[in-house]
Amino acid sequence: PETTGEAARAVADRIRAAVQAEMFDSAGRPFRVTVSGGVADAAGAADREALLVHADKALYAAKAAGRDRIDAFRPEDGAPL
Repeated sequence: PETTGEAARAVADRIRAAVQAEMFDSAGRPFRVTVSGGVADAAGAADREALLVHADKALYAAKAAGRDRIDAFRPEDGAPL
């Protein structure tokens, strides 16, 4: 709440980097996990559903751009940053 899309993107990117830096283990086999995410600014959305649609578009843009990244939706042009 009360966070801009860019500030949310920065927080989400710190979470992404922290997860990527961790080594996990399953049955003695180490592995890493990556995170892709999308954020959107509520000020650019008409309602909660639109906000989720914007964030979802940013998420799919992050995945399409190679994964392990966070993209933010820009309502002024309908594209992720």
